Amino acid sequence: MELRTLGRSRGTWMPFLVIALTLLLAFGMASLVQGRAHADEVVHGRLVPEIPRRDTPIITDGAGLAVTVVGNKVVVGGSFTTVQTVRNGPTVTRPYLMAYDINTGAYDAGFAPILDGQVTSLAADPDGRHVYVGGAFNNVNGELRRKIARVDVTTGELDTNFRSNADAEVKALALSGNRLFVGGSFALINGVSRMRLAEVDATTGAVATGFNLPVTEGIGADHSLSVRALDISPDDSRLVVGHSGRLVAGVEHRGVAIVNIAGGASTLTGWNTDVYKTNCRDGYEVSVRDLDIAPSGAYFVVTTKGDDHPPCGDTAVAFPLAGDGAVEPLWVARMFDSVYSVAISDVAVYIGGHFRYAEAPGSLEPWPGESNIIYRDPSLLGDQVVRVHQLAALDPQTGKALPWDPGTDAFEATFDLHLIDRGLLLAMDGSRVNQVLTGRSAFLDFGGFTPGPEPIPQPTTTTQPPATTTTQPPATTTTQPGVTTTQPAVTTTQPGVTTTQPPVTTTQPPVTTTQPGVTTTQPGVTTTQPAVTTTQPGASTTQPPVSTTSSPATTIPPVTTTTPSGLVVPSVGVVARWSSS
Repeated sequence: MELRTLGRSRGTWMPFLVIALTLLLAFGMASLVQGRAHADEVVHGRLVPEIPRRDTPIITDGAGLAVTVVGNKVVVGGSFTTVQTVRNGPTVTRPYLMAYDINTGAYDAGFAPILDGQVTSLAADPDGRHVYVGGAFNNVNGELRRKIARVDVTTGELDTNFRSNADAEVKALALSGNRLFVGGSFALINGVSRMRLAEVDATTGAVATGFNLPVTEGIGADHSLSVRALDISPDDSRLVVGHSGRLVAGVEHRGVAIVNIAGGASTLTGWNTDVYKTNCRDGYEVSVRDLDIAPSGAYFVVTTKGDDHPPCGDTAVAFPLAGDGAVEPLWVARMFDSVYSVAISDVAVYIGGHFRYAEAPGSLEPWPGESNIIYRDPSLLGDQVVRVHQLAALDPQTGKALPWDPGTDAFEATFDLHLIDRGLLLAMDGSRVNQVLTGRSAFLDFGGFTPGPEPIPQPTTTTQPPATTTTQPPATTTTQPGVTTTQPAVTTTQPGVTTTQPPVTTTQPPVTTTQPGVTTTQPGVTTTQPAVTTTQPGASTTQPPVSTTSSPATTIPPVTTTTPSGLVVPSVGVVARWSSS
C-alpha cells in the first residue's frame, strides 16, 4: 500500500473505511454485551475530567515513565529520585518507584523498594498485591535482579521466587494469566537467547520454551532495535507487538506484528501492514512508541515519533485487529509532532506526547496538509487543525480531535497513559496538568476522593481606569417670582469613580400681608432634615442636611420643587485571574 500516493486522493479510503467501521461497531457492541473480559476493557460513557486531583504526591524531578494500579495503590515508575509527600509538605528521597493510595491520595511511605536504575514499564498482577517492574536497573533491595522484577506493593519486598534477568533494558510488559510477555532491547533472558521479545512464567520467571519469535534487523534511529509496546486482546487470544525491527521470526513485519496466544499457543499470524514499509522517508527510521487495543477488541492504535511524516511518523494510526495479509488502516491522525502514549476507552482514543495540534473535525482525508512538507507551524493549515497541548482525545471512528484539552507543561512528553474505571492516569516529565501542580504524574479522576486545598492565587496585575468626576450644573427650579429652591450636594463614590452634584438651594423670603391700615410680617420658618448616608460595598452616598425656610402655608400658594432624577452612577467591573497550584 502506497499511502503517499493515495494521500492526495481524498476519497480512496472511504469505501473501505465505511465497511471497516460498520464491522468494528458491530463487533464492538457484541463484545460489550458479552461482558468485560479483560482488566483493560474500560467503559466510561463520557470523556474523563480535564481537572486533575490536587491531593496526590508530587514527584519533583526526573520523569514519570510508567503508571499502573494494583489493588488500591497507584504505582508510578520513572527516572525520578524525589517526591513531595504532601502539597507544600516535606520532600523525601524515593528513586524510580513510588506509590500512593488511590482513594485518599496519601503517599505510601511503606512502599520503598530500592532500585539502582530507572523504571520504564509496569504490569499489575491481578492478585492485587504485586507489580511487575521493567527497566534499566540491576539490583532490587540489594539482590541481583537485572531489568525485571516482581515486587509486593504492600511491603515493597522483592519476590525472591521470581527470577528473570535480562541483558538489556526491558521496555514493555503484558500479562495474561500466568504468562508474562516481555519486550525491550535485550538479546538474552536467564542466559537463553530471546531477541527483544520473550515469554516467561509469571510465578518463577522461567523462560517459556515454546515462545521464540526474534525481532531482528533494526530500522530505528541508527539501526536501533527494540520492542517498545505490548498489549493483549480482551479475550486473551492475541498479543500485539510494537517494535522497530524489519523481521519477526524471519518474516517481514515492519513496526507491528500480531501473535496468536490462544490456548497457550505462540504462533505469528499473517496480519501485516505496509504503513511502516513504503511510507517512511528514504533512510528514515521507524519509531513506534506505544499501542493499545480498544475495549471492544475490534481495533488497536499505534503511536509514533518521526518528524511529521504521515502515516509513518508523528501519527496515531488505527488498525483492525482482524486480518490476514496486508491490512490497511482504519484512519491516520496526523499530530505534527511526537506521539508517545495511547489509551483507549469506549468513547475516546487518548494520546500523549510532544504535539501541539490535532486534526479538526471534518478536516481533509486521509490527513490535512502535504505529507512531504514538515509543518513546524501547523496553524498555517487554518481550520483543518485545532490546538491541543501534549494530551488529546480522538474520535474512535475518525481520529479527529474531540473537545478535550487539559494540557500539560511536559518538557519532552506525556510518556504513559493508563485508563481505569474511575479515570485516566498519566506519567510525564512536566509539573502541571491544566495549570494545576501535579508533579510527574497526575490523575484525572471521575470522583470518589478527598479534595485538596484550594488553589493559591498567583500575583496578577489588574489595571483600573483613573478616577472620573462627573459634575452636573446646579439644578434650579423657579416656582414663582422670588422663590429659589436649592438641594444640597450629593456625592456618590465607587472605586475609581466619583460623581458630584452641586448643591441645590431653595430660598423663600419672609412673607408680608398688608390690609388697609394693617401690616403683618411673619419671619421665615426654617426646617432642617438630618443628613442621610447610604453605604453599599464599595459605594458610599452622603446627603448633607437639608434646610428649608418658608412662611405659613396659609398665606402662600402651594410650592412645587423639582429635583434632578434618574441619576445613573456607572460602576467599574474588576476581573481578577487566578492560577491554580
